Amino acid sequence: MSESEILQIIFDDANSNPHAIYRAGQTVQLKVRVYCQQPTECENIVVKIKGKSKVYWSKGKRSKYSSTETMMEMELPVFAPPDASQSFHPPGEYFYPLSVDLPANIAASFVYDSQNNVIYSIKAKMRRTADVDERFFKRIIIIRDLDLNVIAPSLITPYESESQERTRVSCSAFLNRGMGKAEVRVRLNKRGFAVGEQIQVTGELRNAGSVDFRLVTMEIAELCEFQGSGKSRQRWRIASTVRLPPLASGQTMQLSHLLPVRGVNCSYLQGCTNITLNHFFRLRAAGTLTIVKKDLCELIIGTVPIGQQWPVEINAFIPLAEAINKKLGD
Repeated sequence: MSESEILQIIFDDANSNPHAIYRAGQTVQLKVRVYCQQPTECENIVVKIKGKSKVYWSKGKRSKYSSTETMMEMELPVFAPPDASQSFHPPGEYFYPLSVDLPANIAASFVYDSQNNVIYSIKAKMRRTADVDERFFKRIIIIRDLDLNVIAPSLITPYESESQERTRVSCSAFLNRGMGKAEVRVRLNKRGFAVGEQIQVTGELRNAGSVDFRLVTMEIAELCEFQGSGKSRQRWRIASTVRLPPLASGQTMQLSHLLPVRGVNCSYLQGCTNITLNHFFRLRAAGTLTIVKKDLCELIIGTVPIGQQWPVEINAFIPLAEAINKKLGD
């Protein structure tokens, strides 16, 4: 629109919620702002809210796999001229209030990349008899609550493991630079965490190999499984990480660290049938051409902390919203 015409969506809570983060099942209050310096051609004004999951990947030039699922789709009337024969919006500034009831069973927003995601958007549209309609578009972030208190206790109780791990990915055997080996003893205070909490990690890591570990990290690893055209594929990515000091050959490190559950989707991605998520705690130690990894245990990430009644505040999801918008180029 030109400066003489403005079409805009303003959320009532825009000052306290600038990232437009809302929960499934929530009622969203907003206003559609229309400003015209003169009578403006307009058949009607509507607001459209859409949510869709999509999956796509290919193997070679001929094998392509895809699927889509509609999470929600609604169109709400905002304005229509009182006289259908006079298709104009009057001059001046107008604010049209609107309430949007989000379905309770929709999946949370999720972005792996531009082709595999769950995205929600809201759009104001001024329809005209001419070919060019006026539009205002904004992406919204949806959170779906997962109560950790209804999860089976056996899945979220403390975890303890002791093991020896050898090199999984290495060229060093061929270059005669030694092998990676780690003795790992790790304890997690629990396995169910709400977004915004921290994982308390204790234990011991011993470098029992012949190469120094130049990089040692604790990670929340996210396993994404995509379903498309009757096939599935899995992809790993790191959702949160903490870097620990290097560890020389023969040395031992005492573990007493906190790993933040920050910028992480909730487990499972409930409400979506073509994308599922699982989370794991992982310890990684890397030397020159040597990587030792230990996938210790599965974590369950939710929104209602263990022993509490209410979900965490929306602000806990700001890092996730920022990460999603960054991947989508916002």
